[in-house]
Amino acid sequence: MKKIIILAALLALTGCGSTPDYMKNASSNIFNGMNDSQIKKTVSDIASVKLKDPESVQFRNFKIKRGGDYSGASLPDAVRIVCGERNAKNSYGGYTGFKTFYVDGSGFLNDGNNLSLVCK
Repeated sequence: MKKIIILAALLALTGCGSTPDYMKNASSNIFNGMNDSQIKKTVSDIASVKLKDPESVQFRNFKIKRGGDYSGASLPDAVRIVCGERNAKNSYGGYTGFKTFYVDGSGFLNDGNNLSLVCK
């Protein structure tokens, strides 16, 4: 039983250090071929989806971060992530205050931890 658990844990961890497809290949990046205003619109749509009142969300301070070298794949013009701040209404109808978030090239929204490191 211990061997099965260890094997399962090792298999689960093998993917943790790999480079995501959108960083290896610009064609798999959701922002590919978009201008800055289209990128901001796409990010706004993604960042609004799960909110209680998506029509009332306010955005500011968008930062489009481009380029980088990921596991030997240099993509100087590819959009890595888009950072921003959003202010949304809570269940009582009041705004909660601006909070930092980012959306990466795969469309993943992070509005939780380690944002200060990524969105400097």
